[in-house]
Amino acid sequence: MFRIFTIFRKEISQIRRNRLLVGIMIVAPVLQLLILGYAATFEVKNVRIAILDEDRSKLTRTIEDALNSSETFDIALYLENLKQIDEVLKKGKADVVVIFKNGFEKSIIKSEKFELPIIIDGTNSNSATIAMGFMSSVIMDKFISIVENKLSNFGIKFIPLCEPEVRIWFNPEIRSTSFMVPGLIGMILITVTLIMTSMTMVREKEQGTVELLLVTPIKTYELLLGKILPFILIGLFDAIAVILVGKFWFRVPLRGDVFLLFVSTFVFLLTTLGLGIFSSVISKTQQQALMTAYFFAMPNIVLSGFVFPVESMPPVIKFITNFIPLKYFLIILRGIFLRGAGIEVLYPQILILLGFGVFIFSFSVFKFRKYLG
Repeated sequence: MFRIFTIFRKEISQIRRNRLLVGIMIVAPVLQLLILGYAATFEVKNVRIAILDEDRSKLTRTIEDALNSSETFDIALYLENLKQIDEVLKKGKADVVVIFKNGFEKSIIKSEKFELPIIIDGTNSNSATIAMGFMSSVIMDKFISIVENKLSNFGIKFIPLCEPEVRIWFNPEIRSTSFMVPGLIGMILITVTLIMTSMTMVREKEQGTVELLLVTPIKTYELLLGKILPFILIGLFDAIAVILVGKFWFRVPLRGDVFLLFVSTFVFLLTTLGLGIFSSVISKTQQQALMTAYFFAMPNIVLSGFVFPVESMPPVIKFITNFIPLKYFLIILRGIFLRGAGIEVLYPQILILLGFGVFIFSFSVFKFRKYLG
């Protein structure tokens, strides 16, 4: 027991002397709990609705006001024609499109059966399922009472029939695998490349081989490139493997351009490898590098929209997600896989991701070269 206590006291002394490790072990989990505790919610709020009101009647305006007043739905824009539906859903400007056909109010007054087309973006299967249930419930229950009250002025004492016609685009079967598998590509890339890069660099520092390499004719950029290139190849290999398994085993549709997919993947690798290099520079041991990499990876996973919808997060947390690179990569992945979106739709996310990648990678390389110097 004395020897055990002696080793225990030695480890405590080593941890106490490493201030950065103490900060990561104590402060970082608290910060992550505060942030992720608010972000980790399965509640669906602020589902964006696009309205195509061909009827333009008093009844349709009443229904639109009722939709907009709820916490679940938020009317994002109004459409002018049917051709805009495809563009709005592909660009992610709305999650649900409600179409009030011409003659809607007259048919309700005449007690005629009238369909109400509702188109839901099924890219996020969880949100689509919940939105479909809420929409049907609201229309069949709450809105029927509104219609009954509005029609009481006409002497009509019964509730006319209104049958919602719900259509799911991009993921008609609402398969969760179609939503999750594309996101797993980002998860695997950020886990493998970030952690492995940081661990490998630190191991060289621990063994003292970095100093030995510096006395050789190898230049600094050659050393850095030689160490990063394997992880780029590993990341691309993992991406190919996940894509093949997702397409042929889970039967996830790949509707977009494969070349654009790999270009976006390479851009994302600049970010993950940059974070890995930065973790290795500020870490002295492999244990510290692993915890630092985890500190960078965990917010990317939870705040990216991989599991929890970004739209349902509080405003402060939603603002923080704008600085999460994986968020933009997941939009690109799901856009290419499920929506078949091209460069004309995804170029804003690609440019933002490229900016993150160039900045993080350049800054990390600068810090690493400064450390070698």
